[in-house]
Amino acid sequence: MTDHEPINHPSHYTAYEGLEVIDLTEQLNFNRGNAVKYIARAGLKDPATELEDLAKAHWYIERELARVEKQQAKTANVSEGDGAVERASDSGLMPSDEALATLREKLTSPATDVEPIPYPDHLLPVRTN
Repeated sequence: MTDHEPINHPSHYTAYEGLEVIDLTEQLNFNRGNAVKYIARAGLKDPATELEDLAKAHWYIERELARVEKQQAKTANVSEGDGAVERASDSGLMPSDEALATLREKLTSPATDVEPIPYPDHLLPVRTN
């Protein structure tokens, strides 16, 4: 797709020949669709937030792994401690618990280097008594 417009066809979602990211993500569940969305736009929407987009994709993949593991444990009557996430961790395919905790903290902590934006005086309510 070559027609780029910020609302309907943003360039960071239409950069791939032959498809627009939303056409794929609408066919997936919420977690998988969001993971694909963040992977596809990483570095394209804003190069400065590439790592953040990839971390968000990782977060959705983690949630999906946990969801599928829980679902499989229910249907197979297997304990939750014996699932895909643990096997992936043991094989070195997933980051350590410490790395994940650091990432979660960074993603959920409020920014401390951002100045609050003052409310414009001309938009403040006027008291009439």
